[in-house]
Amino acid sequence: MSGTVTPFDIQLRLAADADGTARQALEEELAALQQTLRHRLDAGLPPDEFRRTTSLLDGVVAASETVALVWRAYHKR
Repeated sequence: MSGTVTPFDIQLRLAADADGTARQALEEELAALQQTLRHRLDAGLPPDEFRRTTSLLDGVVAASETVALVWRAYHKR
């Protein structure tokens, strides 16, 4: 392991996003995905699919929080 950290594309986009446009677009996309997953859960799913969908929803929620935190870290707002 070299110790070099390579930033992800999304990290670079958020770092360059001074006006918050890219952050907002990502947050809207993630919010739409959350809504879709919640609707699927509310409609009722077999147990295995319910667990997978719940895990996906947890991941999308965490991604939304991470986008906001990373953007704020770069832009101190």
